[in-house]
Amino acid sequence: MRANEHPASVVSRYAIEDEVRARRLRVVAVERLKIRRHFHVIHDERRPRSASARAFVGFLDEKRRRE
Repeated sequence: MRANEHPASVVSRYAIEDEVRARRLRVVAVERLKIRRHFHVIHDERRPRSASARAFVGFLDEKRRRE
C-alpha cells in the first residue's frame, strides 16, 4: 500500500467497537449515506420462542412497519 492510500470498508459499528475503542480503527461518517440491511428470522417451529426472541422479532416487525 502506498503512503497516500487510505483503504476503507463498510462494516457494522458494533462489529468493530473494540477496535475503535483501542484506536486501531476509526469511524468516518459519510454524508447522506443510508445503508439498509435485511434480517431473516429462522427458528424451529417445534420449539417455542424464548421471551427475548419474541421481543427481538417484535422489535424488527415494529421497525419494518415504521419504514
